[in-house]
Amino acid sequence: MTTDPKNTPEPPTPRPSQWWKVVLAISLSLNLLIVGALAGAVWRQGRAPDRAEGRDVGVLPLFLALPREDRRGIRAEIERGLAAEPSVPDAGGPTLVEALRQTPFDREAVEALFEKHGARQEVRHRVGQRVLLDRIGEMSDADRAAYADRLEKRLEGRRRR
Repeated sequence: MTTDPKNTPEPPTPRPSQWWKVVLAISLSLNLLIVGALAGAVWRQGRAPDRAEGRDVGVLPLFLALPREDRRGIRAEIERGLAAEPSVPDAGGPTLVEALRQTPFDREAVEALFEKHGARQEVRHRVGQRVLLDRIGEMSDADRAAYADRLEKRLEGRRRR
C-alpha cells in the first residue's frame, strides 16, 4: 500500500507557548508603567515654576549662597559649636562598614549606628542653623537682599535639573 503525498496531512506546526503571551503582556505593562512615571515626572517638573517657595530648603543651599569668605568663617564657627555641644554622641565603637561586614548580620548593631549617626547629624544641623541665622542677622539690608538673590538663583538651578 502506497501513500499519496498529496493526501497526507502536514504535521501541526508548533504554536507558541501561552507563557510567551504572559511574558509579553507583563513586559508591555512594565514599559507602560515606566513611560507613565517618566511622563508624570516631566509634567510635574514643569508645571509649578514657583514651587520652591512652599518647599523646605535645606541648610546646604543656604550655606552655599553665602560669599566664600563667610562660608570659611561659618565652618570654623560650626566646628567650635560642635565641640562645645554636650549632646553629641560619642563616635566610638565599630564603624558602619565594619558592622555591615559582620557575619552573621547584626541588624540591631547597624540600627544603633544609624541612630547614633542620625543624632550627630541633628546636632550638626541645629548648630549649623544657629550659626547661619546669626550670620544672616548680622547682614545689612542690602547684603541680605543680595544673599536672597543668590539663594534664589541656586534654587532655580536645582529646579531645572
